[in-house]
Amino acid sequence: MVDPLPYCRRFIAVPFVLGRSDCATFAAGWAEHGLGAQRAPVRRLGLEQARVVGRDIARMGKMAARWARRAGLAVVPRPACRGDIGLVEIGDGAGFGICLGHDQWVMRASVGIAFVVAPPVLVIAR
Repeated sequence: MVDPLPYCRRFIAVPFVLGRSDCATFAAGWAEHGLGAQRAPVRRLGLEQARVVGRDIARMGKMAARWARRAGLAVVPRPACRGDIGLVEIGDGAGFGICLGHDQWVMRASVGIAFVVAPPVLVIAR
């Protein structure tokens, strides 16, 4: 498994822009880079997420599961290892993050990245 932290560090000074540099495009880029997902479906994740943002978490989960299947990845009940992607509930919403282990996630923030401890709603793995 490729270590996700060097990938995450690229986003330290990048502003959050919905559909271009948001939590979905961050996770989709990692799926391509670190998990070996197919390229075309990965790019669509950010665009689909932009359409459902502000809606319920269940809908985001369905969208992520569809995308994972198209990208050749699996939806699993818990993170199997560091580098898995998760849909994580934060505050009054949810976002996609990269697992660092034991319910610890690195996620996009308004500028840069944030480290969050929370159980995932859905997990995507290789």
